[in-house]
Amino acid sequence: PLLAQNKVITCYQTATNEETHKLVMKYEETLPIYDGMDGAGNGPRYCPSIYKKVQRFPDRKGHNCFLEPEGLSTNIVYPNGMSGPYPEEIQQLILRSMKGLEQVEIVRPGYDVEYDFVNP
Repeated sequence: PLLAQNKVITCYQTATNEETHKLVMKYEETLPIYDGMDGAGNGPRYCPSIYKKVQRFPDRKGHNCFLEPEGLSTNIVYPNGMSGPYPEEIQQLILRSMKGLEQVEIVRPGYDVEYDFVNP
C-alpha cells in the first residue's frame, strides 16, 4: 500500500467454485494445444492458468482469485489467479460463475504465455 502518501488501495478476494470448474473443463477444447488437451507446453512456473489449477487439483473446491485495482484513478480490476487463453466469451462465463463477479465485464481478455528455448 502507498501508506507514505496516505493512499491505500483496497483489494478484494473471491474464489472459483464447482460451477467455475465445470466451465473450465467443458471448454478445454478451445485452449491452444500447448495448454489444453495433451499439450506439453510450459507456462510460468508459479503462475499456472486456471485450467492447469483445476486439472492438477480436481479435489479442490475452489481456487483463490484476488481482485486487484490496476491503479489509483481507474475502476479496472485485475482478477489475479484467473489467467488463461480461453476465448473472451468463455472467460466471461467463467468469471461470472464466481461470487461477486456475476455482472463482470471484460475490458481486456486474458492470455497465456508459452516459453520456448532455442539452443544457441
